Amino acid sequence: MEAAAQYAADHGFESFTTTLLISPYQNHELLRGTAEEAGKRCGVDFLYRDFRPLFREGQRKAREMG
Repeated sequence: MEAAAQYAADHGFESFTTTLLISPYQNHELLRGTAEEAGKRCGVDFLYRDFRPLFREGQRKAREMG
């Protein structure tokens, strides 16, 4: 998260996020807390969205596309 936050700051972005938020297997509380701390250190916001409801649909589409 630190690298993503620093990249966002270095390139003029106001916020950053992660694709890990689609996985139902990730600890969202830990991810969010870690990312928010990294964002504060780097001067950018962490954009949190819970994409887990879209996980199964994404898996299905990926299989269809090979």
